[in-house]
Amino acid sequence: MTRRFEVLIGAEAERDIEEIYRYIAEHDGIVNAAHVLAGIEEACSSLAGLPLRGNVPRNCRNWGSRNIVRRISSHIG
Repeated sequence: MTRRFEVLIGAEAERDIEEIYRYIAEHDGIVNAAHVLAGIEEACSSLAGLPLRGNVPRNCRNWGSRNIVRRISSHIG
């Protein structure tokens, strides 16, 4: 059985996502904004099964990506 991790979205990231949605809605329509938002949600959701995929933030690189997963998993039990 594959272990699932909890994916947390910080307040700053939430604001960024909302701004992206608003910008696209204003410049390219609500339907396209909803499509992009769904893609972002899908990408974030997929990290639950593959937490080492993607970018490691610069301020976390000195921990090492495996240590990040261990620290996150220790907080979620």
